[in-house]
Amino acid sequence: MHCIHGIELEVHEHPIKKRRDRLIQDAFAKAGEVHAAKQLAKREETLRHAINHKAALEALIQFVTVRNLSYNCSSWPELHALISAVNPAADDLISLSHGSIQKLVSNSFCIHKDMLRRKLQSTPWKLHLSADVWSAPNHKAFLGICVKFVDPDTKEALQALLALSELPGLDGPGSHGGAEQCKLLQHVLEDYNIWNKVGFYTGDNHGSNDKLCRLLANYLQGKGVDWEAKTRRIWCHGHIVNLAVQAFLFIDSKEAAREALEHIEDTDESAFGTDFSERIKPQRAQGWRRLEPLGKVHNISIHMRENDYRWNEFKKRAGRSLGLDNDTRWNSWFLLLDTTLNLQSYVEWYQKKYYQDLRDDYLTPDECSRGDARIPSTVLEDHSAYRGNTLATSHYGAALQLLGLYSIILEGVRKHWKDYYHELPLPTTTPQLRDEIRRLHEYDLLARELDVVSPSMCELDEYDAFTTQPPIFIDCSPLSWWLREEQQQTYPRLSRMAVDILSIQAMSAEPERVFSGARRTISWDRC
Repeated sequence: MHCIHGIELEVHEHPIKKRRDRLIQDAFAKAGEVHAAKQLAKREETLRHAINHKAALEALIQFVTVRNLSYNCSSWPELHALISAVNPAADDLISLSHGSIQKLVSNSFCIHKDMLRRKLQSTPWKLHLSADVWSAPNHKAFLGICVKFVDPDTKEALQALLALSELPGLDGPGSHGGAEQCKLLQHVLEDYNIWNKVGFYTGDNHGSNDKLCRLLANYLQGKGVDWEAKTRRIWCHGHIVNLAVQAFLFIDSKEAAREALEHIEDTDESAFGTDFSERIKPQRAQGWRRLEPLGKVHNISIHMRENDYRWNEFKKRAGRSLGLDNDTRWNSWFLLLDTTLNLQSYVEWYQKKYYQDLRDDYLTPDECSRGDARIPSTVLEDHSAYRGNTLATSHYGAALQLLGLYSIILEGVRKHWKDYYHELPLPTTTPQLRDEIRRLHEYDLLARELDVVSPSMCELDEYDAFTTQPPIFIDCSPLSWWLREEQQQTYPRLSRMAVDILSIQAMSAEPERVFSGARRTISWDRC
């Protein structure tokens, strides 16, 4: 019509076609939305499957406990934002409840405690204890109980914290004597069911540890376990050395030392180390002056710390503080002297500025110019007479006393063997490995460093058989050597005694390490 007659007619699309087209468009649109929805659901499912829920919660628990985070971190929006940014499907990993983290930590603690309990119960060797009392910043007393043991799987000597129990003052307000400590220790031994495996107890020189051991012996005797308090109580070697050094440095006469010791009674509640330090305080105050450079450096550092302005003034100029020696970290004396020598010019500036206060502690150029050996040598020079007499009589003393001392020690070891290990029941084992060792050529025995077995060993006591052998060279620690399977088979009872003795801790330092960590954990928001 348009081409021939020039007439334009408006053509209306058939309603059915219009509806058809609309349906087709809607179908394609819906298909796209469905596809997109399916893709989104598939991606979310993939992200959700990528989450190891148990591992993530354990990592969260480690994060909170090791880094000393507050339990209310579950309500931190920043933590939730971080988790969602890493994996959007993990937005519900942490509950928003304020007690959720605390509950997770408690559950995890119970699991790890049960694992430790099973490991302690399964070890064939003795468990050695150490404990100490600590006063927290929140003015509560805690008893840290640690154990040292040999892992039956890895054959390694390990340390573990059994409990950090609050001392409630059952024997009186604030009391933490040996009786109260023993009550908590008994509860821990019952809880872990290891009362029949207690070896030795290592503690500091506080008299309450003696009472604790006596009460522990009575407790174990009631359960049929022979545990002698006097022989099973180990005095912390570090504390003994520290007391000897304090007396050596700060007491200027044997009469003063004797007087200090006489005032320390060996009672249940006496603190030998604490009381000794208190008794020598007057001597110590004078001793700092007598030690010359060492004492002067100590007093200069004290002068800085007595005033925040002076301390910050020196730190700003020198870039760091001098530090300070203390009684428990014994290398701190060396570090203080070493830092002083490294910052000598700044120390000289500080002395000049506060000359009126430090007149009696003024370090002269001559005292600092002799290098690192100057300050410690002053102490040695003051005691040169002791050193000379010791060296002069060393051979005489060794001839008259050392051999006698060795015989006493060896007799004590033999008695310990006879009393506790000579007839120790052992699981039934075949002597296959022992016979194999006897059949080996002498060269093979030397190569394996096991040339300690004689043909007549089966006819001898294990202790006698071993001690009559010539000494051998070993390429490891004595404890590791006795833990080898060869020694376990060749000397089943003697190796048990050797491991039990060699795994004893010489110092009660592990509870102190626990307290250092607990001091950061028990903060103001956890009191």
